[in-house]
Amino acid sequence: MFITILAALFTLGVVIFFHELGHFIMAKRVGVKVEKFSLGFGPKLFGVNYSGTEYLISTIPLGGYIKMKGEDTNEEPTGDMDEFCSRPLGDRAKIVFFGPFLNFFLAFFFFILVFMIGIPTLNLDNKVGLVKKDTLAYKEGIQKDDIITKVNNYKVNKWEEIEKGFMEGILKGKVILEIERGKKVIKKVLTISKEDQSKPLGIYPHIPSIVGKLKKGYPAEKVGLKEGDVIVKINNREVRDWNEMSEIISNSKEKPLDILIKRNEKKILVKITPILEEISSQEGMIKVGMIGISPQTKVHRYGVFESIKKAFSQLMVSIQYVFFVLWKLISGGISIKHLAGPLGIAQMAGQQAQSGLLSLVFFVAFLSVNLGVFNLLPIPVLDGGFLLFYAIEKLRGKAISIKAQEIASQVGLSVLMVLILFATFNDILRVFK
Repeated sequence: MFITILAALFTLGVVIFFHELGHFIMAKRVGVKVEKFSLGFGPKLFGVNYSGTEYLISTIPLGGYIKMKGEDTNEEPTGDMDEFCSRPLGDRAKIVFFGPFLNFFLAFFFFILVFMIGIPTLNLDNKVGLVKKDTLAYKEGIQKDDIITKVNNYKVNKWEEIEKGFMEGILKGKVILEIERGKKVIKKVLTISKEDQSKPLGIYPHIPSIVGKLKKGYPAEKVGLKEGDVIVKINNREVRDWNEMSEIISNSKEKPLDILIKRNEKKILVKITPILEEISSQEGMIKVGMIGISPQTKVHRYGVFESIKKAFSQLMVSIQYVFFVLWKLISGGISIKHLAGPLGIAQMAGQQAQSGLLSLVFFVAFLSVNLGVFNLLPIPVLDGGFLLFYAIEKLRGKAISIKAQEIASQVGLSVLMVLILFATFNDILRVFK
């Protein structure tokens, strides 16, 4: 619990603080007076004045806020050029946009760190390990042990290239595959309907059934499984692939399993009873059997320039993914039951912290992307709403009336409050379950 609280404070604090820092930097740059810049919310704990700005440390350590001169529409403008409302349209737009921009920059910087520190990778080739029944891939005849050589007419050798091709194809509505099956070369076209867009294709890579990390306190660790053990059989059923093995364990629920492992040249039979855990799926929250193991990985570290290149690519993919999920939520392709609020984010931050600093840093980066994209949505009270007002002002040649802005902001705030309350309700249900 203590780790979860610390991780939540760090995660939410960093992404919100950097968002406000973006507004602060640009406001100072264009000459708008920033009256207050607070680290945290609520009553003041400590404050110091410097160059006309009061820098505060407040009681609630979740992000921060800035107060600019003349930004409150209830205040009578004086016409001073250090007022927010008196600055040219371009300056106001820059100040508003720079908050989300700094969220993207923070994510980019953290992604660079992740790639330089080293990412645990599976180094998967282009071999299919599992095709799930009743999925589009299964219906189209994709089989286990197929070798995927092309996706959407691009040559592929690694599974990450295949996944990237899948995402692009899903967005376009068609995934074209070239497959080697024995000595045959087969072409498959997966037509993605609107309904299929929210479902997995059903194709999973071949992952050797070699034990990597073990979770402390879980059944596998308790019976003495070790990193490097190869799982050969489960209940006398031969296992050749991690996905196949994982499916057996998940479906077993809490039934005891006879698991044959190979350690060096020695074969050992152990009995393991999985524990039930609730996970998120396309059908909502479901309970599956878990023994607490993950696949064996190798840490792949990149140089500075390669890390920058990969970080930029990861940033673009993350932004694209957030927009894709938002669209699926709006269109009904993904259930709004998956929405998470502050409690859900805190819970996820705690889980990532327990997995290690690298996981937490990556999570902060991805959450920062989410905040940046969300704030750019054209909803009044969000940064995107203000940018929309400025765009209309530019087209009309005059500003929208204060009353119209206030009404639009009240509507936008009501929509946001409903979403936050619903997401928090989802969080509470998950916690109590």
